[in-house]
Amino acid sequence: KTSSARVYSLVIRRFCNMLSYEEIVTFSQIDIQTLNKIVQNFAGTHSGSMNQVIRSIRQFLGFLHGKGLCTEFKMDSAVYRVPNRSRTIPGFTKGEVQKLLDCCNRENEMDCRIRAIILIAVTTGLRACDIATLKRQDVDWKNSTIAIQQHKTKKMVSQPLLPETGNAIAKYILFHRGETGTEMDELFLQHTRKTVPIQRGAICSQFFRLCIRAGMEKKEGRSFHGLRRSAATWLSEVDMDPHEISLFLGHTSFSSVNKYIATNPEMARCSLGFESIPLKSEVYHG
Repeated sequence: KTSSARVYSLVIRRFCNMLSYEEIVTFSQIDIQTLNKIVQNFAGTHSGSMNQVIRSIRQFLGFLHGKGLCTEFKMDSAVYRVPNRSRTIPGFTKGEVQKLLDCCNRENEMDCRIRAIILIAVTTGLRACDIATLKRQDVDWKNSTIAIQQHKTKKMVSQPLLPETGNAIAKYILFHRGETGTEMDELFLQHTRKTVPIQRGAICSQFFRLCIRAGMEKKEGRSFHGLRRSAATWLSEVDMDPHEISLFLGHTSFSSVNKYIATNPEMARCSLGFESIPLKSEVYHG
């Protein structure tokens, strides 16, 4: 079975069990009140996957209606308006990122490399997998940009190369990358083998060790990917247009930026009423 088929099977099995609990013995007895009660029950244990639950129930009801076994329910009924909430995971504050950078010994090769990588992450929003495959020719020193095709979305993004980030990259290349790596296209190489590019896992593990050195408490959101979340949140805090943030991050869908905007405390102070707008996730959609 495919993943979606397994989910459908599990949802419908529990759905039928709940019908029995509600003393529904034939599908023709299903009404909107019973459906609401069942869906609310699902919401208590499947808050993060209600879209799949609703879709499975909708398909099952459509099948039953097609067989003449139950009443047709309108799509705008309350059962289809159960919100599917997604958690908003915080990132780093600017002070915390600066603490990490200050903890790096610029004369040490590994520290110099991770410092440059952190600066790339917070100034361009690139993921660890994209930084690991970043090539020397992707850095346009003349026009101060970094251009790369994202591994996850396959979208091309061109980000500004800020002076501090450029200086950190240049220091790593000039003093630590080594002459043996001159034939390598990848920008960042392994510490012990200069003919092998750094891997995503190595970036994440070194970043984790740096967090420990900096005395940062381990908690949710303090991962390398948290730097990308932080960059997006900071942009929202200076009132950058959400569409521009989405383009900056290279999202394939504009809705992906909502979780970053939701972490901006200023957004929570909006005085407008949203009662008539359906809640789809952690933010409101017009």
